[in-house]
Amino acid sequence: EPEPEPEPEPEPVYEEPPADPAPEEAAPEEPAAPEEPAAPEEYEVKEIPASQIHEQPLPNPRPSIEPCAEFNDEVAKKAAKILREAMKGLGTNEKKIINVTNGYSHSQRMVILETFNKEYKRDLIKDLKSELSGKFEKLCVGFWLSVGRYDAEQINEAVDGLGFSTKILNEVICTRTNEQLKDMQEAWWKGKSMIDRIKDETTKGHGNYATLLVSLLEGERQPNGPV
Repeated sequence: EPEPEPEPEPEPVYEEPPADPAPEEAAPEEPAAPEEPAAPEEYEVKEIPASQIHEQPLPNPRPSIEPCAEFNDEVAKKAAKILREAMKGLGTNEKKIINVTNGYSHSQRMVILETFNKEYKRDLIKDLKSELSGKFEKLCVGFWLSVGRYDAEQINEAVDGLGFSTKILNEVICTRTNEQLKDMQEAWWKGKSMIDRIKDETTKGHGNYATLLVSLLEGERQPNGPV
């Protein structure tokens, strides 16, 4: 008998692998509560004992020009006469002006200036400016200005024209005592007050800087303490 034919093997059934389960969506995190800003530390203003407050400059400073030992009204009149002769007529005798300027202390020069203006019915500062020029004029006139007026002149130079000079403003305003700042403002001769003039120049784009300068000019700084 013939052998029976073998039965065909069943074809394998391809089963697709199960799809990966969709990832579970994480629950949205609740936004953290904003932290409360820390309270600013309070700056404690310490009172300086009166015994430790010192004037500026310190007592017995070494002067750059020694005062005339025997100074009186007659000496002042003689010095004023020399100045007048040095600037009278054609030309200027700069050597005489230098000798008088360097021969007396600042307080003595202020007496000579007052004597000159009274005796000759003139303004010494205007005469010096008209007779001299350049850096020599600026230097010489500075010697004959009062302290307050000299500082006021420096401030005017710092804010005059386009922009302003932080170097001059810092050097003058930040180094003067409250009393010197007061004298400076009293000597100011322009239309607006010194504070308003500085505000106009420094407020735009420099708010904090303007606030600093105005605070100093208003005398809100403590007096000089121990050194």
